[in-house]
Amino acid sequence: MNKNYTIAKSGIAFEQFTDEFVVVNLPEGHYYSLRGTAFFMFQFLTKGSNASSISSALAKHFDISEQDALKESEQFIDALLAHKLLLETEEEVVFNIPSPEVKSPFLKPEIETFDDMKELLILDPVHDVDPQEGWPLKK
Repeated sequence: MNKNYTIAKSGIAFEQFTDEFVVVNLPEGHYYSLRGTAFFMFQFLTKGSNASSISSALAKHFDISEQDALKESEQFIDALLAHKLLLETEEEVVFNIPSPEVKSPFLKPEIETFDDMKELLILDPVHDVDPQEGWPLKK
């Protein structure tokens, strides 16, 4: 049986732009850019999905075999789990996505990781207040 995953609720925020998801992990102080195939795959996980469903959609839309698509889906999910962006869920949304007329070339999904704003992202403005030094107080 496939494990279903969705976006972790605690400390994770994401925003969808035209061709990119920006995902923020506040407790870790990292943010991520997901474009291309990663953007395509992440869309499924925002509502609850699994490697099998994602791989079916990949094989339908991209020039990749079902077997390779499943491997890529599992690796992508494992990477998101390693970044603490997903959690297991009972929910699975069944997607009915029409097949395109022409398949796109498959490019390996990439998760760009940024930590240049780590100090700001891990600040806890509610609790990191000092009466003399103000708010927020970097520790």
